[in-house]
Amino acid sequence: MVNHVVRIVEVVHAPRTTRTMPGDERDRVLIALDAGNIQRIYADGRKSHQHWGKGQALWIRAGESYTGENIGSAPMRLSRSN
Repeated sequence: MVNHVVRIVEVVHAPRTTRTMPGDERDRVLIALDAGNIQRIYADGRKSHQHWGKGQALWIRAGESYTGENIGSAPMRLSRSN
């Protein structure tokens, strides 16, 4: 969905793959469309293991960047604002 305020995209995160999330200029929202497990790796080396339940939302502040890895055995779908 696209309008003048927000754009929503669906992302499929395959098992055992990584995806780098750049530090966007605006805040973002992620919503899990499937349950799954993600490991976030930050530029300073910190790691964060997150279990997502279906429908769970996460607010990501502007400028926050990380690499996320789907550490589960199934694809995980996310809805993301841009």
